[in-house]
Amino acid sequence: MRIIYLIIVFSLIGYGFQLLTGIWLFVEKYGLSVESITEYILGNEEKFIKPKSLLGLLEVIVPHMFVIPLFIFVVSHFLYYLPVSRNIFLFSLIVFISGILETVSTVFILKYGLIFSYIKLISLIVFEIGIFFILFRIIYTFPKFHRI
Repeated sequence: MRIIYLIIVFSLIGYGFQLLTGIWLFVEKYGLSVESITEYILGNEEKFIKPKSLLGLLEVIVPHMFVIPLFIFVVSHFLYYLPVSRNIFLFSLIVFISGILETVSTVFILKYGLIFSYIKLISLIVFEIGIFFILFRIIYTFPKFHRI
């Protein structure tokens, strides 16, 4: 068994675990409705939920602005070793943009309101499905073109 295959397999297992925990943490923190996302950030006096401050949101967003592009960069580089079309790399760009939108939209919810809650939820769904698709494509295609 070649060492590169082991590296890719263990990396993909780790990325898959990260994907699942990211979804779980988002659901636990925000929920899956636009109203619950908006309520978490803007607060709700009836439920004693304090609104988030810009500084508090930036403390979360700034590390994510580094990690999300790095994550997509590393996962997309596994595609380099496979015979995939240019559309897959364009798809990686869409996943990258949705990951950045999902992160930045939190501040826009605080400043501009409800419409960015929709953007946050849609970009999360596109990001997670996109990463899952890329990981599946690597797992499905890699053994066919490389002798193990």
